[in-house]
Amino acid sequence: MWHSLLTADFLGNRHWVLTKPLSYEIFDFIDDSYLKIWQGIGASMVLHKHDYSLLITVPKGYHTDLASIARPMWVAISPWDVARAAVVHDMLYGLIRAHKAHLSKTRITALRDQADKIFRQGMRDADPKIPKWKIGICYYFVRSLGWASIIKEPKFNANKKTNKR
Repeated sequence: MWHSLLTADFLGNRHWVLTKPLSYEIFDFIDDSYLKIWQGIGASMVLHKHDYSLLITVPKGYHTDLASIARPMWVAISPWDVARAAVVHDMLYGLIRAHKAHLSKTRITALRDQADKIFRQGMRDADPKIPKWKIGICYYFVRSLGWASIIKEPKFNANKKTNKR
């Protein structure tokens, strides 16, 4: 369940900065085995044990390109279609990237898998609804190519301070 709309200022050249926090809550989030690691690397995540809902918050001031979808693909899938889920996903990947030197390959793989699943569920929970075929394509691409964004430098240097404690 999305608790807020995406509210951001456009800085030009596919560069946005959140003017309000963005919150997303996943229900029945059973796999909390990596919650302490996420929290330890700076993720704002709160697990409510009574219903196993996980509240994830992207902070105000976070810099994003919304969704990294190539411009020719905008005919079928625009960044607006999946923007909120993409921003949460980008924040989680950014945290992995910022702390990869201190994480084992096994943990990086597990955190990336969780981030991708959160992205997919965020798209499923979007309102207005995102067609299943768009969700499938976006999820396929992050599973196939997401590793590349973990190894490269962040797109926006301003997030270096946001992603580190």
